[in-house]
Amino acid sequence: MAALIETERLILRHWSVEDVPSIVGIYGDPETMKWFGRGVTFSPQELTESLKHVMEEYAYPNMGNHAVVEKESLAVIGHCGVHRGSNGKEAEADWLIARDRWGRGYATEAALALITRAFKKGNLPSISAVAHRENLASIGVMRKLRMTFAGECDRDGFPSVIYRIVREDFT
Repeated sequence: MAALIETERLILRHWSVEDVPSIVGIYGDPETMKWFGRGVTFSPQELTESLKHVMEEYAYPNMGNHAVVEKESLAVIGHCGVHRGSNGKEAEADWLIARDRWGRGYATEAALALITRAFKKGNLPSISAVAHRENLASIGVMRKLRMTFAGECDRDGFPSVIYRIVREDFT
């Protein structure tokens, strides 16, 4: 599948249901999924259904969740995206990287590329991100993206923090 965005180390592209066999290990890993959504793993069938919903969002220009592919190995190592927020108003960024790739800066690299594209090509005043309060790694990514603390919320039953960046502060 063709790259939408390439960074120094990553290829960001649309998902395909054919990706399911290669990502079962990521989305089936309890430690990786601990910080994502409700903190539960996905079966292959759940992944297939989830990807079908993810791909529907590609109808909105410059939005959606993308497969993150490591250039060196050509392995899908997670996802990153900018989508319509859960409140239906502002855009929201999210990311998930396979546990064996943690600590390499991949989430920051992917999120920076997609947020840059979303601000350049979309008419977005701001982009937020939400993380479980204890997920210090994702909070660190938010800070590296120059997002600032914007409040707290309950996300999927977990106390969470909201960080946000406005277009004027990003450029």
